[in-house]
Amino acid sequence: MCKYNLAQAITRQNFYPGLAKTDSLPLATLIICGAASGSFASFILTPVELIKCKMQVQSVSTVPAGLRTGSLALIRDVYGAHGLRGFWNGQTGTFLRETGGSASWFGAYEYVSAALRRRKNTDTLSPTDMMLSGAAGEIIS
Repeated sequence: MCKYNLAQAITRQNFYPGLAKTDSLPLATLIICGAASGSFASFILTPVELIKCKMQVQSVSTVPAGLRTGSLALIRDVYGAHGLRGFWNGQTGTFLRETGGSASWFGAYEYVSAALRRRKNTDTLSPTDMMLSGAAGEIIS
């Protein structure tokens, strides 16, 4: 969530300088902020996803259980074979998944949150309303 808030703050500062902090950004802008947060997250997630996938492949392949290696050995293998850049093999797929998924999740969350605030004529949401908004985000993404 902090990447999303940072994207909103940067957008507000650079593109909506006259907008009050209490005013929300347009929905299209919030969707773009969600996409930006997902794209940033992809650079952090790709190395983790790479090692996780390599561990999963070991568990379903014909490698005997005694010869399977743990996460630290896989990290050493990737680094030894490809260097530091090797940890970002698969970056494009993770980037596309996280960018699109975050855009749709935050877009749905913000849309439902705004609808609930309008319906209840309030600026704050109850925990139940926030959970409902988050559930809508999960369903959409």
